[in-house]
Amino acid sequence: MSGLADLLLNGEENDKEERVKEAADLFEQVLKIKTITLGLEHDETAFAMQKVSSAYLQQHLFAEAEALSKKALSIIHSKYGRDHKKAFGIMEGLAGTLHMQGKAEECESILRDLVEVKGRVLGDAQAVNAIDDLAVHLSREGKKGEAEQYYRIAFSIQKNEGDDEQRTLAIMEALAMLLFSQGKDEEEAKSLSREVVETRTRVDGIEHPATLHSMHVLGKLLSDDVSETGGESLSILEGVVRLRQRTLGFEHEDTLQAAVDLAHVYSKMKDNGKAESTYKEVIRIQRKELGAKHPHTLDTMSRLASFLTRADRMPAAETMLQDVIVGRQQALGESHPRTIESMESLRKVLTEQGKLINATSVAEKIVELQKTSLGKDNEGTMAAMLALARIYTHREEYLEPQVLYQRVIKIITSTSNGNEDILRLAVLRLVELLHLQGKFEEAELVCEDVFLRIAKIKEKSTTDLEHFKTSIISDLYEMDLSVIANKLIR
Repeated sequence: MSGLADLLLNGEENDKEERVKEAADLFEQVLKIKTITLGLEHDETAFAMQKVSSAYLQQHLFAEAEALSKKALSIIHSKYGRDHKKAFGIMEGLAGTLHMQGKAEECESILRDLVEVKGRVLGDAQAVNAIDDLAVHLSREGKKGEAEQYYRIAFSIQKNEGDDEQRTLAIMEALAMLLFSQGKDEEEAKSLSREVVETRTRVDGIEHPATLHSMHVLGKLLSDDVSETGGESLSILEGVVRLRQRTLGFEHEDTLQAAVDLAHVYSKMKDNGKAESTYKEVIRIQRKELGAKHPHTLDTMSRLASFLTRADRMPAAETMLQDVIVGRQQALGESHPRTIESMESLRKVLTEQGKLINATSVAEKIVELQKTSLGKDNEGTMAAMLALARIYTHREEYLEPQVLYQRVIKIITSTSNGNEDILRLAVLRLVELLHLQGKFEEAELVCEDVFLRIAKIKEKSTTDLEHFKTSIISDLYEMDLSVIANKLIR
């Protein structure tokens, strides 16, 4: 029964929703039988729980999936201790469930535990997958410097101890994409990607799925170099789409993803007609094959919205983003990072159109959601507060933004490890706001007060304070606020 459920769960995309529901029903029956015959605390019962959790995850029943994974993990930990290898698969599943809910910190904690325990119990070579998963998560959460360290650790282990060439190539490719996304070591990134393509072409052949995947990645990495003639990125991505269309069909998701990136290249070539028609054709097929609420469909719609924004077609971008937000709210929940990301894009589009009342409503909702899901002191929440304050300023309503800026400043200067970039932005915008109202002395006092607050934080050295003060003064001059900057120098 469990084997049949596995087949249903891992089948093709056609009729996926029905098959996942059928698989979940079968797994639930297996769990019920295991619980009755073996008891709730038996290993096999715990593993059956994890199977049900996996099926729930695919049905977007996130809370139920998380609860079952945690119960299964508790059973294994209670019986064998926290270091037993029987827990590893359940921990991996739980991390995936937490990720899907946007519970980044809890997911990261599980992944770090996996890296540490697997390395200690099984050795570095057996911990590579966990290291890779942690690097992926850190990269996704914007911790790219730390992600790079873990990718390089995994790459080093694979080169010295690993016997899986495909795993080595996958890590090289992931490292290349990360380096490129950081805007640093771009030549190393392209070199790594080219090496992967050359190796896979030689070993597997040009039409092999892994080779086409690597060509797709290289085409994306080269897309920043696109000129109006397209260049190498255009020829690579057109080749990937052509080969995948021949071997998989145009409606296959891999072909569609390459087509989406090809549309981006068309947009950079200023061939907006071809870009838009490609995006729309992909969305039409994804809606038909995957459904309107599928993450891939919503991602492509989001990219079309970005294209429309860049093309200064704001009303069309606004409509598309509203559809994306509704879809992500229904599929992921309104507090999910991807949903909030779309709301932030809508806020910007509304602001660009001068629809400041609507933009305010969206910005206020973002702040509310971030406070609930992340906490009022979280950097994401404070960034949302700054964005809301900016809209109030555009509306020439000065009291609300002043309160928001002061709140952010107070939060950050109450701790020794506050985000100085957010602090600097809050200070500069508050000074600018006061300057607009002719409150020059109050603006000067704001800066002096912040400098005093920083000086009181014991961990902050004199050098740190002087660096921050210098950067504020320099920025004020660039903002044509020399009347304030000059007073701070005295």
